Amino acid sequence: MGKHIFKGIKITAFALACLAACNALAQETDPNCLSGNCDDGYGVYSIEGGDRYVGFFENGNFNGFGSYFFRDGNMYIGNFKDNAANGQGTYIWADGSRYVGHWQEWERHGIGTDFDNEGNSEISIYQHDEIVDDNIQGCINGNCISGYGVFIYDDGSIYEGNFSQKKPDGQGLLMKNDGSIYNGEFKNGKYNGYGIFVNPDGSEQEGIWEEGRFIGEVTNQYGCISGDCANGYGIYIYDDGSFYEGSFKNGARHGQGTLYTADDEIFDGAWVDNDVNGYVMATYNPEDRNGLAYYNGDMKGSALDGYGALIWSDGSVYYGQLKNGARHGQGVLFDTETNTKYSGIWNNDSFVSEMDENQFDVIFGSKNGFGIKLIANGRYYGNLVNGIPSGKGMLDLYNGNSYVGEFKNGKQNGQGTLENRDTDERYIGEFVDNEMTGKGVLYHADGSKEEGVFRNGKLATQKTEDVSVARPIVTWLAPSQGDMSTTSSKITVKLCVASKASIDEVSVTVNGVVKAKKSNRGFTVVSSQCDYTFEYEIDLEPGQNEIKAIVKNAGGTTTTDARRVTLNKSDNVSSEKRLALVIGNGAYQYIGALNNPSNDARLMGETLGSLGFETMVYTDLSQNEMISKIREFGNKLTEEKAVGLFFYAGHGLQVNGENYLVPITANITKQQDVELECVNLKRVLGEMEYAQNDLNIIILDACRNNPFANVRAINSGGLAAVNAPRGTFIAFATSPGNVASDGSGSNGLYTEQLAQEITQPGIKIEDVFKKVRSRVYEISQQQQIPWENSSIFGDFYFKK
Repeated sequence: MGKHIFKGIKITAFALACLAACNALAQETDPNCLSGNCDDGYGVYSIEGGDRYVGFFENGNFNGFGSYFFRDGNMYIGNFKDNAANGQGTYIWADGSRYVGHWQEWERHGIGTDFDNEGNSEISIYQHDEIVDDNIQGCINGNCISGYGVFIYDDGSIYEGNFSQKKPDGQGLLMKNDGSIYNGEFKNGKYNGYGIFVNPDGSEQEGIWEEGRFIGEVTNQYGCISGDCANGYGIYIYDDGSFYEGSFKNGARHGQGTLYTADDEIFDGAWVDNDVNGYVMATYNPEDRNGLAYYNGDMKGSALDGYGALIWSDGSVYYGQLKNGARHGQGVLFDTETNTKYSGIWNNDSFVSEMDENQFDVIFGSKNGFGIKLIANGRYYGNLVNGIPSGKGMLDLYNGNSYVGEFKNGKQNGQGTLENRDTDERYIGEFVDNEMTGKGVLYHADGSKEEGVFRNGKLATQKTEDVSVARPIVTWLAPSQGDMSTTSSKITVKLCVASKASIDEVSVTVNGVVKAKKSNRGFTVVSSQCDYTFEYEIDLEPGQNEIKAIVKNAGGTTTTDARRVTLNKSDNVSSEKRLALVIGNGAYQYIGALNNPSNDARLMGETLGSLGFETMVYTDLSQNEMISKIREFGNKLTEEKAVGLFFYAGHGLQVNGENYLVPITANITKQQDVELECVNLKRVLGEMEYAQNDLNIIILDACRNNPFANVRAINSGGLAAVNAPRGTFIAFATSPGNVASDGSGSNGLYTEQLAQEITQPGIKIEDVFKKVRSRVYEISQQQQIPWENSSIFGDFYFKK
């Protein structure tokens, strides 16, 4: 698909002249400022000639998120800078074609997706409104040194976002060559801050990252957890549990953003000085609002004011004008309880007089020509005939979905595209009276699709493959053997693909799970035998791995024969390098000291050292010191690929199912202090996962009586159960939810028995801890039962 099928951006010279003069015109006293603050705030501005802008202003210019409606029916919705489209945005032509992606001075500039009016789409990289060559590398747009830019790496991975000292730094999007995607914060070239990582198989890791390591989901954290919550884009969690992600100005919610309240309500829209001002999509708690479930429309000072739609949990709907939170002006109410429609004039929530909704005023434009109007199922932008949607248009449905295409008699009729916000599905095809009916294609979030004839939203007849196009011929270049064994946890997969038609998609599966997935962009022609090649590094699971490749073109799908690769892990993992981090905290500054953790750390350090472990032994650490030593341990583990062991003795606690290790400096008076004062166990797990070594062992003698039991939400009954990641053995001094003894001698009961048993030769790790469990249970007079969770595959011996 070439660039010639897509439209160029055309803005009239008159409109551009008006835009250039906006900083002089856009004052609150200017008659062209129809409402709001068109100087420094949120407002609605009418440009001479018929165009209109709705959005944020700064210094009298369009700055921030907004919508620009052209008098010819085209529209742009996205970010502005000094009166021009700059940043992420969507341009929609009157015929339904559109571009979604990055902009610079009203030109497509960066990564984006073009959709023509027949539903075809193409992901491309633009420079000044021109598509760049597929094989280009390096910095292709913007400032990739210290600014915002787009960079294509040698392996085909693409990064778009902020740079500092030639490395990703700040908000950014990284699309890797294996089909995985990271969208979030970067620091010094690594994932750092809040972000979402999507694997090729569609699974996700969402939460806090640190130096490329996944630390865990956002739990028990408060304040600004990511980004710039003063003057920029950030994520802030309030003390009551409310969660805001979006733009800030002077520390207040200002710009486009989403607030998730502690009462399970959502406000997604425009903010000014912490209040919703502008268009918003609100999800309410019906029990607290007399059954009101949703509101889509205008708000002013966080009150319903302007044009909008109210939707109740019983299916009743009101759409029309509102003022100060009440139905006021022209509007329609469908009351499902009485099965009655009220169309007409409202005054302070009371129905005053009848009026046909086709006679209602439009929000913007003309009743015969381009206009914006509320209809029964959404906010309509497009051609109107006598106030009724007819021809090309766009519909923001009240349920959050969107439709772009043809209308007839006020309904979706003809060719169109429907996008489902909740399921990430997209239907491109024919509609009859708002239903998917006729020829079409339904694209699912996992990349699969249903194509054929639809009836009332369901596939009725599936389309047959194009027999005039040959399916791709796929040949293995690597692995070259059908069956092989390896001791490496990674393997290179390389395919030769022969296809005269363009390739739609290639994916690689291991034991039925997608490990790499790529769309059509980026394949390289290399020879007459191989029209396309691609190469990936794939992670293997212990045991047999059945690897297959699936290649699609217009003629159909080809699935290769299987390559079977067995990952052999030595039964004697005991011979590998060993590295142990041992921490004992006892000299607590704000709570009662513990006698034995420092002794336990020294004992375990000496014992593990005698068993061949390189030991890092520390006692009585602050939070910063603990984090630093854990990170140092993780870096060393990554470099050496050694067997990793982490031992901790001291206070531990759990909050909302999360386990924390308590530094000696912890001063905890409320739940919010825990994340700020302690160290989440997930930090240790994250370092071990990042190391990609074969075996990790975690031993926690951290279940002493909780000194913070008087603090609400802190569990007083020991630590929570932890699922062991692959290749990890986790041992607790006692079972989940219970407490362990600090011991009556110089060492804790559990550590004392453990140090004795791990020195016994010829005993597998599982049997070592069984012996420890039996001894502790006996000595404690059946009061303490140690507990383990394992997901290791090979046999490990502390002493062979």
